Amino acid sequence: MVLWKTLEYGKNKNNTSKLIITIAILSAFCALTRPDGILYVAIFPLVIFIESLLTKNNIKDTLKPIFMHLGVFILIFGSYIVFRYFYFGDFFPNTYYAKGGGITLAPDEWFEKTGNLLNSAGLLKYIFISISSMFIYLGFTKNITRPLIILAVAIAISLIIFILLPADWMPEFRFATPFFPMFYLLMYITAELFYEKTDLNRSISSILLIVLFMLFLTDSSSSFLSRSINFAKSPTVPFTLVAELYGHRFNEYAVSLGIEDGSILLPDVGGTLYYSHLKVYDLAGLTDKVIAQSLGNNQVFYDYVFDTLKPVFIHTHGTWAYASNFDADPRFRQDYIAINEAIDKSIFAHTGESLYSGDYVRKDSVSDYDALLKIQASFNDQ
Repeated sequence: MVLWKTLEYGKNKNNTSKLIITIAILSAFCALTRPDGILYVAIFPLVIFIESLLTKNNIKDTLKPIFMHLGVFILIFGSYIVFRYFYFGDFFPNTYYAKGGGITLAPDEWFEKTGNLLNSAGLLKYIFISISSMFIYLGFTKNITRPLIILAVAIAISLIIFILLPADWMPEFRFATPFFPMFYLLMYITAELFYEKTDLNRSISSILLIVLFMLFLTDSSSSFLSRSINFAKSPTVPFTLVAELYGHRFNEYAVSLGIEDGSILLPDVGGTLYYSHLKVYDLAGLTDKVIAQSLGNNQVFYDYVFDTLKPVFIHTHGTWAYASNFDADPRFRQDYIAINEAIDKSIFAHTGESLYSGDYVRKDSVSDYDALLKIQASFNDQ
């Protein structure tokens, strides 16, 4: 919608103020949707600025709509930031801390991530170079139209967001989602422009475009198809697996041990929350501000877990067993007993450290130790 309204701007001179306000409101909605979405506020100012350079407009006529746009945006988004500070006590969202915070400032990582993105769809990198060359040519000939400018700016921002965000451990470029549809649309517009501007015979131009399109479709489809099949066979973190391991299983623990009004601390809360009868605490920190800001061998974290939360159950695995490292605090072994645990091989493979992970229950919550022994024995028999 931001792109569409920016495209409309300037067509109706009597409605420009209304359109500027609409674009600013939509930009604010983008910023409210995701923290990195705030960069999309730059689409309208950059488009106006680039157009003014190409048309050599008066600087006053250029700055007036930009300031109006930014003013409305700041009023809306700034009001939310103020609310968030007074209500939550922080200017930043909890995900900022839980996801590691900050941005990637290493140029070598920027180039690597850009290369991986452009290699993800076969011939995409060659098309990217071709379209960039086309833009340089159109810039020199002053034939760049507003739709091309808008799309180019939006694509550039989506790419900047992707390379600046911290590395994503999940596959398929989810942080680059806006990039692909906008880039494919730009491909279509560029191809149409080539068809209109070229001096080649119409039939030859049409055949050439069809051949290039089929080549790209075949190359990218083969890549997307194999990856999609592999991902469908083995999702990163299946919802049903989380529900089974951490929802249903801990419900059964609670029933077997006679625990009522129990709670659990673990990193995978999606499927767990959907099915669990326990109060769920998020070890990943996405829904817990204290954990988000203190996880990582911080004494504040241990005091919060063992003195404040006091979860009846604790589950750790992989990265989260390493990040929490509960054995670093003596209260863990004093207050909890293992239902099922083992040295986590995934941690050892990456760090060389021997750390335990598994399922744990608070000792003072267990009234039937015979039931606990039976559960432990069931794991030993497996």
